[in-house]
Order: sequence, then C-alpha cells, then structure tokens
Amino acid sequence: MAISQRLRYEILRRDGFRCRYCGLAPSESELHIDHVIPEVLGGQTEPSNLVAACLECNQGKASSSPSESSVADVAQAAMIWRDVIRRAADEFRLERTGVDRDCAEFDTVWRQWHPVSDEARDIPRSEDWEQSIKRYLRSGLEIDDLIEFIPLAMQSQANVERKWSYFCGIAWSHVKDIQKRALELVAEEA
Repeated sequence: MAISQRLRYEILRRDGFRCRYCGLAPSESELHIDHVIPEVLGGQTEPSNLVAACLECNQGKASSSPSESSVADVAQAAMIWRDVIRRAADEFRLERTGVDRDCAEFDTVWRQWHPVSDEARDIPRSEDWEQSIKRYLRSGLEIDDLIEFIPLAMQSQANVERKWSYFCGIAWSHVKDIQKRALELVAEEA
C-alpha cells in the first residue's frame, strides 16, 4: 500500500527527521519511510509499523524480520506520538474556545464606541477581522492590550473608514516591540 505524503511527513516528524536505526539526518542521507515488519511478511502501513530510515538502513534491512526490540520500540514511539497528538489537539481546542471568546469581547467593546459616525463603529466586514485578532493574540498580545488600543483608534484623526487600519497599525507596532524585546532577551541569555 502506498504511503501518503501526509503520513510520510507525520512519521518523519514523529521520528525527529532522523533515521530510527542509525540516527542519520536528511543532510547526511536521504530519508525513506520503512515498514518495520515488511509488507511481504504481513506488516501494515500504519504509524505503529512505520519509521524514518536512511537509504542505507532501509536497503540493508530489505525484507528481513526485525528484532522484537525494534518492533517494541516502534510500537512504543507510535503510542507516545498518538498521545502527544491528542494532547496537542486538546490544547488547540481549548485555545480556540478562549480565542473565540476574546474575539466576541473585542467586537462588543469596538461596537460600544460612539465615534462621529455610526459607520465607524463597525469593523470593516470586508476585512477578516477575527483572523487579525487571532494573529495578534498568537503574536503575544493579550485581549486587554487590544481593547486598550480601541480608544486610540477611535480618537485618532483618521477618517471613518480608516479607524480599523489605524487600530491594526497600533497592534502591529506593539507586536514589533514584543519581538524586539524577545531578541534582546535571547541576546542576553547568550
């Protein structure tokens, strides 16, 4: 059975982009996906039976039966990977719930402002504003930061249509400040 590109990538990522048999990296040898128990001996095309293998190890092993310890190691790694993937998915699910709540709070506060024109109260719906808010949150800003930027945007001299753009400029300026400070901290650590 052919191995899909997605499954190939997941196996390589699980195995740290190194040969499971000898530890070579892609810069040292071409990596393949190997069936620990070969298909001709009944091995299945599933993560618990697949490993990253350099060209030399993959060709050297051919259709031989692996040792029991090799099979056990791969099965153990596959179970750990499965559990880690589930935990990561749960984290993303929880984060998404929190981010959705943050977007709703932002929208409520944005709409509470009473600028010169009611048109300015609406976030330009042609913009994918929720994606922008999520990007700012992933970049290190907190929802409280974003809410603090709303009065600055609303009180700016920008025309009605430009309030959202002005807000985005403020947010990205703060993201750049965070990134600059992060680089300084990295330099201090080194």
